[in-house]
Amino acid sequence: MTGRRADRGWLTIVEFVLGHNVVAAGRGDEMLSEAFDRYLAKYPVLMHAVVVLVGLHLLNRLPRFADPLAAVMGGLARAVGPLR
Repeated sequence: MTGRRADRGWLTIVEFVLGHNVVAAGRGDEMLSEAFDRYLAKYPVLMHAVVVLVGLHLLNRLPRFADPLAAVMGGLARAVGPLR
């Protein structure tokens, strides 16, 4: 890892997922994948679309004009302005 903020962001996501699932398993609660299974049963088209969209975004397979995640994040960054 380079120590960039985005690297720390990915590590935070991994820590959250692992931490949640360890605690959930210890308590016999629902894990994140089980919650996704529940969402998939209720909203199959939407959940498949979300997975495909996020995957294509992360793989940089969407042109900039067709990437809604980039558009939303760009819009938020313009609205908030530079953070220091």
